[in-house]
Amino acid sequence: MKILYLDLNCSGEFFESYSCNPKRYGGGGCFARWAKEILNENNNIFKIIAPKKCFQDIQSWENNDSCVAIDDLKIFEYIKSGYDITKIFNGLENFDIICTHNIFCRINKGNLKIPVVCWSPFGDCDYNDPSYNYSLCYNHESKQKYVHQPIKYIKIGKPIPSQFIKKNKEDFIFQCTQHSESFNSIEIAKNCLKYGVRGIFAGPIHDNYNLKDFIDDKLTFYLGEISEESKLDYTSRATLYSLYLTSDVPFNQSAIEANSLGTPILSSGKGWMNRYIKENINGYFYNGNNFLDIYSRSKEADGQKCWEASREFSSEKMIESFKQAFSEIINEFK
Repeated sequence: MKILYLDLNCSGEFFESYSCNPKRYGGGGCFARWAKEILNENNNIFKIIAPKKCFQDIQSWENNDSCVAIDDLKIFEYIKSGYDITKIFNGLENFDIICTHNIFCRINKGNLKIPVVCWSPFGDCDYNDPSYNYSLCYNHESKQKYVHQPIKYIKIGKPIPSQFIKKNKEDFIFQCTQHSESFNSIEIAKNCLKYGVRGIFAGPIHDNYNLKDFIDDKLTFYLGEISEESKLDYTSRATLYSLYLTSDVPFNQSAIEANSLGTPILSSGKGWMNRYIKENINGYFYNGNNFLDIYSRSKEADGQKCWEASREFSSEKMIESFKQAFSEIINEFK
């Protein structure tokens, strides 16, 4: 079986360098680090096309031709906008499957007869948009066949520390994401100012999203785009990590990351977060009126329980999930 993986997750409007770091398993980095364990069984042939930064520090590949590093991120934007991939890459007809893990990316395979497989980390996003009708697969949990957008469940993981590492928490709330209507940081900043809670924000700000209007550099602070090391440092020291989502985001790597560092999450309960968060254990649901109550309770949170919740998404379980999923994909399409 010859499998091509297109990493379309680590590029685009909110591109951040740390999103490509293979240690975070944000797509191509995940595959680059673990592909031999995941796929190079049973003589499968595997190739990754991903942003160049996804392959940093990857030196364990016996066949370097398996990694196709792309400098020009506009190429990924062309693919995501529906441009015929056969006009971008040569030799695609030699593969048996093309795949990506971002269900929002519409891969136009042109006249290729091979299947394109997309999946969601929880398999619970049922799209009926006919423009997705060239994606072929099914829900890993329910086995339900979809008319237009069948979705594959694969558990995306990250390197959870093998043991809980307790760190002294400091009195602040932290959010490092894109800042937009979907990742509503303004609501959190407003509450920080209202109740005298220190709030620190980092990551790219969407055009016309006025987060900076609620940054006073006394209680609320904006750090801009920061390094992965800084993000992990702030996350581990924060009392609470904010992910107040207003849309049904199917998965969020930052939530797993925060919990793995012993930091509970403030969540709106939208999308995947509603399934992942166990209230008063690894996070809290914000309802528009209980911000101060959540922040007070979070100071008593058990960091080890947060870490234990994140273990469901460890690198070991991720590898098992990928092995199982690709075994099913191969059987489905061979």
